[in-house]
Amino acid sequence: MRWNIMTKKESNQTATQGGVKVLRVVNFSHPLSEVAVEQLGHPEIENVQVQIDLDAPVAPQIVDIVDGVETRLDGTVAGLAIVLPGMSEATAYLIAELHGRMGGFPNIVPLRRDDELGVFGVATEGVQSLDRVRRAARGRRR
Repeated sequence: MRWNIMTKKESNQTATQGGVKVLRVVNFSHPLSEVAVEQLGHPEIENVQVQIDLDAPVAPQIVDIVDGVETRLDGTVAGLAIVLPGMSEATAYLIAELHGRMGGFPNIVPLRRDDELGVFGVATEGVQSLDRVRRAARGRRR
């Protein structure tokens, strides 16, 4: 079933995926498939290994991992998007750490499995701005 990721036609029709032009990806997950790289427009990619020791506190491990990232994470890199790790606890700490360093939430690359191709590709909604999601949520405050 191919409904869950962008088709080549969809990714070619929009230079900006989900309204975010991706120039550089910091990948905290498994290496991206060629399908995903093509859908993102062949950006520069920095792959970051995330190995979490579950017998130790996770937050300091995330700090160490982010300290090792070569890409500037101070909010000055245009077109930056993040591929999140699969472990929810690591993802929560990573988003908090990145928000603190960047001064805002990062753009994220949501991935979905394409059963027909057997690979992960960019979800049909494209790259998402978590800052945009946050601003929308502020409007729903009670």
